[in-house]
Amino acid sequence: SKDIKEHWLRNWEYGRWVMGGAIANWIAVEFYPVLTAGMISFAAAGAYRALQNLVAPIHLLLRAIDTFLTPRAAKAFHQNGFSGLQRSLKLTYWFAGVPILALLGIAIIFPKPLLSLLYGDTYLEYSSAMIIMAVFYALWFLYWPLQSVLKAAKLSRPIFLANLTAILAMFTIGLWMIMRWGVYGTIAGQGLNAAIVSLVLWASWRAAIKHSSK
Repeated sequence: SKDIKEHWLRNWEYGRWVMGGAIANWIAVEFYPVLTAGMISFAAAGAYRALQNLVAPIHLLLRAIDTFLTPRAAKAFHQNGFSGLQRSLKLTYWFAGVPILALLGIAIIFPKPLLSLLYGDTYLEYSSAMIIMAVFYALWFLYWPLQSVLKAAKLSRPIFLANLTAILAMFTIGLWMIMRWGVYGTIAGQGLNAAIVSLVLWASWRAAIKHSSK
């Protein structure tokens, strides 16, 4: 019927950007190790994963934020508009930021003992790359709650465009960084992607706030 078609089109108008953003985000974040394995070696990709495993609990926290925050932010937006979203965003960064920054701090301070505990001497030579990994994760966290809030406000198009821009950077600057610095370039490239997404999303958020206040 006509009502069903209109309902489907309305949902697709929003859902296509959510789906596209999710796929683009996965490529922008997770495809770097694949490139590293292909361009350098599987051993290099293994070193990357070893470093990443030191901060693996952060993955669970970020996924939990998306699952927990999005529906609550949508309710806050329905009830109080952007002011409700701002409050939800501030609370999320405050409460989630403490454990995430603590985990990153521990990984930065004790990379060698942690790598030795998990992998022996295999990856100790890459311990200094933990600082770059921590920066990447900090930048990732910088935009992750905001991404959930934008979805709640049905502003998902910037998420797709931000990650698409990051993918373009990956297949240009990112490839050069991997060839130039190996594992260190892989992590730095991911940090660059996270910085690009953060800049685009925060600019979109500020524009939305400014427009709503008019």
